[in-house]
Amino acid sequence: MMEATPRLPDALCPAALDEWTGEERSLCGVRISGAQAENKEFYQCEIRQSVLENCRLDGCDLTGCAFYDVEFRGCSLRNSILADAYFERCLFTGCTLVGAHLSGAVIKNTQFEGCDLHYASLDRARLTAAVLLRCDLSEASLTELRLRSLCVRECRFVKTCFFKTALAGVDFSSCELTGPVVSSPPAELKGAVIAPEQAAGLIGLLGVRVKR
Repeated sequence: MMEATPRLPDALCPAALDEWTGEERSLCGVRISGAQAENKEFYQCEIRQSVLENCRLDGCDLTGCAFYDVEFRGCSLRNSILADAYFERCLFTGCTLVGAHLSGAVIKNTQFEGCDLHYASLDRARLTAAVLLRCDLSEASLTELRLRSLCVRECRFVKTCFFKTALAGVDFSSCELTGPVVSSPPAELKGAVIAPEQAAGLIGLLGVRVKR
């Protein structure tokens, strides 16, 4: 499993989130800790080689923002708008992204570890060398994803919508995969890897009943 490793400088300068508020702002080499910025706009801003820890960005508009070599540690992005955002070599650890909107986002060489993505929307996002480790994506919307190497380990996919997302080669065997929302017949699951004990719960998608 490939792990995302942001390229961070040896020393980071403390900074306030206000320095980044507004449109088309740019920050590099900073550490932002404990910031509170609910429902603010950061339209098309950019941040590089930085760390955001224990920040609350609930309901913020980060449409079109770009993140390169950024670590998010214990941050909350509930219901934030990250449509068309760009993430490269980023790491999310213990973050809350419940209801976050990442539609059309580009996510490259990025890892989510121990994150809550309940009800999150990643519709039409592009994922390249992305890793999801011990994350909860229950009832999230992952429709029409474009995948180039997605690794999932010990994640929860309960009633997750995969409509029109080709999952060939994705290994769900260590995950909880229950009641996925797919087409009929479930073309999205063709070529996906599952554990034997998961098969009984998914066979109903083929219109087959198991006699007990």
